[in-house]
Amino acid sequence: MASAPGSSTATSPAHHTPSNSDIMSVLKCLEVKLDKVESRLQKLDLVEKKVLSFEKDLKLLTVQVHDSNKGFDQRMTDIDERVNRFEFISAEYQSRIDELERENLNLKDKVTYLESQSMRNNLVFGGFPEESGENLEDKFRKFLVKDLKLAQNIVDSMKLERIHRMGVPSSDGSQRKRNFVVKFTFFSDRELVRRQKHLLKETGFLLHEQFPPEIAARRRKLMPQLKEAIKDNKRAWLVYDTLYIEGKPVKCN
Repeated sequence: MASAPGSSTATSPAHHTPSNSDIMSVLKCLEVKLDKVESRLQKLDLVEKKVLSFEKDLKLLTVQVHDSNKGFDQRMTDIDERVNRFEFISAEYQSRIDELERENLNLKDKVTYLESQSMRNNLVFGGFPEESGENLEDKFRKFLVKDLKLAQNIVDSMKLERIHRMGVPSSDGSQRKRNFVVKFTFFSDRELVRRQKHLLKETGFLLHEQFPPEIAARRRKLMPQLKEAIKDNKRAWLVYDTLYIEGKPVKCN
């Protein structure tokens, strides 16, 4: 058959048809890729499950923390209330203790005052040697006449309720000069004797009023001020536990 004019004499290459082996190779590659995709998808599913589980645990933990905080806040509220009640009760007790302490001090002052009143007619003397079997009252009356220059008839008329040595006698037999207390029946007699105290300066004898230990301690604390006031030529004297300087009272703290 003759070729048409102007047509090429060369023939076009034939179309290649893939063989079965080529198709199988491509399919195998696709299967491998699908397996990898499925594996990744499974991993993603696992990750998603873990994330969901974590979110669930986180929500549960959040709820627990919230509940715990509510419980803690309630406990703190309870503790605050208990502390407030305790502070209120403590304040009440402290107030009562302060009141009882004031009452106790007042009672002590009253007892001390009553004790001092019981000693109102008493005078304490010292510097008298002790003698075995001594007649202390007889020795004392002679002392009033000889050293305090009181008239014999006045001394004889004085009534004494009690006269006794103070403290415990010496157990070793050594000679002591324990002070002794004289309780006069009449306060006027006591004052008559007390006013003669100035005659005992530098004689070795002593004479002073008797007071409870608390009052005696207060008077001792006031003595330096008394001496200083007298040194400054001021009128000063002690009455009970109060020092008077130029008529103004000065009490011991």
